Amino acid sequence: MSGKNLSGMRIDKILLLANKKAELHLQVFVRSLRKVGCELPVWIIPFGEKDFEPPAGCRWIDDENSKLLAFLRERSAHPLYSKYIALLQSNCCYFDTDIILLKEPQEWLKAAPSDAFVVADTEWAKNRWTFSDDSLRFLASLSSCWPLLTFNSGFFAFEDPLYEEEELLSLIQEPEFRSTCLERKLSPIDQPAINWLVLRKQRRIFNFNLPPQGMESTMAVDYGTRQPKAVLSNPAAPAFIHYAGPVFEVGLPVNELYVSYLTNGERRRWDAELERRRQSTRWLVKWPLFIRMLNHLIRYTDSRFHVQPKL
Repeated sequence: MSGKNLSGMRIDKILLLANKKAELHLQVFVRSLRKVGCELPVWIIPFGEKDFEPPAGCRWIDDENSKLLAFLRERSAHPLYSKYIALLQSNCCYFDTDIILLKEPQEWLKAAPSDAFVVADTEWAKNRWTFSDDSLRFLASLSSCWPLLTFNSGFFAFEDPLYEEEELLSLIQEPEFRSTCLERKLSPIDQPAINWLVLRKQRRIFNFNLPPQGMESTMAVDYGTRQPKAVLSNPAAPAFIHYAGPVFEVGLPVNELYVSYLTNGERRRWDAELERRRQSTRWLVKWPLFIRMLNHLIRYTDSRFHVQPKL
C-alpha cells in the first residue's frame, strides 16, 4: 500500500487505440465524451499507421521516441500489443473505441482509490479470453478466487505508471512471457497479456461491476432485450457501454444508444454495412438461436471457423 492520498482517482488524459477502420467508432466515442461534459485531451495510439486526421481535441500520441512501439513494429507484433504504451503513462484512462460514455469519467472515477488499477466489466463471469495456457498458472497462484481479478482490457484507469519502458521491453521478451505478450496472432491478443502484466504487479483491482460498488454491467451483451430507457433509469446505471463482440449484428435494443450519435449519412452507411454482414451469414438464420449466437462470437474471434448443429 502506498502512502498516497486515497481520496479518489484523478486522470488527466484519455487514451484509445485506433486506425482508419475505427475512425467512425472514435468519432462516436469523442461525441459521447464531450456530451457528458468531459474536456480531457484524447491521445490516440496508432493501430498500425497514422492513416486519418484525428477529431478536434484529439492527437496522435507522441511515439517518435518510443522504443516499445518501435520494437513491436520491428518484430511485426500484432498492432493490439501497442496498447502496452498506456501502461507507461500516469493519470491515464484507456478506452476501446467501441464504447460510449454515459457519465463524466473524472466524476465517477473519484469513487476509486488512487492506488488501484480500475476496471469496470463482467469479464470475471465469462473470463475465457483473459488468460493463456502460460498465464493461467500464475493467475491461479494468486487466489482460489482468481477469476474475480480478471478484466476486459477495453477499459482501465490508474494514476501511477505500471511499468518503465525498459522493464516492459525486457519482460515481454522473456521465454515465459513471449508467446502470450508478444507472439499471438489470433484472438484473444492483448487481453491475456494485459491481464498478466497488470496482475503480476500486485496492484489492487477495483472493479465497478463487483460489490460493493454495484454498478450495472458496462457490457452491451449483458443487456439482452432490455430497453435503453430501463438501462439509463436504473440508479446503478453504468458509466459507459462497451459494444464488444458482434452485438451490432445481433441487433440488441441497447444498440440504439450507440447509433443515436451517428449523423443521418453515417446512419445510412452504418445500416448498409450491417446488412452486408448479416447477408454474409444468412445461411445461419434457420439454425437454433444458441448456435447462431455462438457462431457470431466464434466469427468475431476467428472467421475461419463455425459451429454446425448435429443433424
